Amino acid sequence: MKNLLIESLAQIEKSKGISRNILIEMIEESLLSVCKKRYEGAEVKVSFNPDKGDLIVFILKNVVAKVEDSRKEIILKDARNIKKDAEIGDTLEVSQPTLDFSRIIAQAVKQVVTQRIREAERDIVFKEFKEREGDIAMGLVRKIEEDAIFVDLGKTEAVLPEEEQLKRERYRVGDRIKAYIVNVKDVGRTTRVILSRTHPQLLKKLFEIEVPEIAEGLIKIERIAREPGERTKMAVLSTKKELDPVGTCIGVRGSRIRSVMNELEGEKIDIIPFSDNYEEFILLSLSPAKVKRLIVDEEKKSSTVIVDKDQLSLAIGRDGQNVRLAAKLTGFKLDVRTEEQYWEERDVASIPGVGDMLIKELKKVRIRSFGDVARKGIEGLTEVKGIGKVKAQTILDYVKNREIKDEK
Repeated sequence: MKNLLIESLAQIEKSKGISRNILIEMIEESLLSVCKKRYEGAEVKVSFNPDKGDLIVFILKNVVAKVEDSRKEIILKDARNIKKDAEIGDTLEVSQPTLDFSRIIAQAVKQVVTQRIREAERDIVFKEFKEREGDIAMGLVRKIEEDAIFVDLGKTEAVLPEEEQLKRERYRVGDRIKAYIVNVKDVGRTTRVILSRTHPQLLKKLFEIEVPEIAEGLIKIERIAREPGERTKMAVLSTKKELDPVGTCIGVRGSRIRSVMNELEGEKIDIIPFSDNYEEFILLSLSPAKVKRLIVDEEKKSSTVIVDKDQLSLAIGRDGQNVRLAAKLTGFKLDVRTEEQYWEERDVASIPGVGDMLIKELKKVRIRSFGDVARKGIEGLTEVKGIGKVKAQTILDYVKNREIKDEK
């Protein structure tokens, strides 16, 4: 029994990575649990010497003149056989004869130690993966269910929920998978690791792997706007003037960006230089479209984007994706319009010389926009109270010229 305990102690310490002191505490606690059952009703103390493999069991007993409960009390005469100067009221540690650890007791000890080892292993695994939150994990698909994929990470199992999966991806049991560790929780008796293939930080971590300059801090990923599996816009900044952040991330013949795109099932990635100048940043974010003019309301964090007709669909993107991602990236609400659309929809309140009273009269006859003015013409405008032919011509000329003098 002694040799077995010592050998087991060394083996567990080496294979499980659990410290010797913790193991000794586990063994003492497990032995204490068994001994409490054997000496029911008594206050038991156990001491284990790992070097010799000695197990000593004590029962704490109060010294009394008359014993009423032999499990907890010892008569003074017997107490002085243990300790010569014992007095009534003292508490003695009364050692018990060497325990004959039967197979049943040994099995009970083994079960308790095994349970504690599992708990210690779980704590180690939890701590290890908790420290890896926000990092990438690689594992093998172990099981696939309707709402989740279970991934074997070696020391524990992780879950890739349905909402964290890329829509176009399909996996089979045994496939290798790379994902972002979103969260690690201690749930009951297990460590629950939540993975994601949709998180924006996954893309950042993949670029850190592919682009050494990012890992070294020479290039910083300032912002990411991602529609997982479809398209991403990423703004990068170089800490060295001579280093092109965009070209460095793309790599020779697109090798670096292609590796990331392949990992994400062909997700398109636009890399643009970051700028502290919000107007410049908006222009860059709408790439590859060319913007003619910006009308920015910094306070409201919004901007009207004026483009030529042949750039409209490019600026908006399929299903509005390009402008939607640009808005996420910049933090500005973006409204893309052609010159004609902008002036067609522009409120008559912005026409010079048109005051509040006249605006009310115009709106009474449903003249609200520049387009309405152009359609009404001179005759329609002169029917409005407060507008003569000269005033009508001035208003119409301003609208037709479509000059933005105060917004350049």
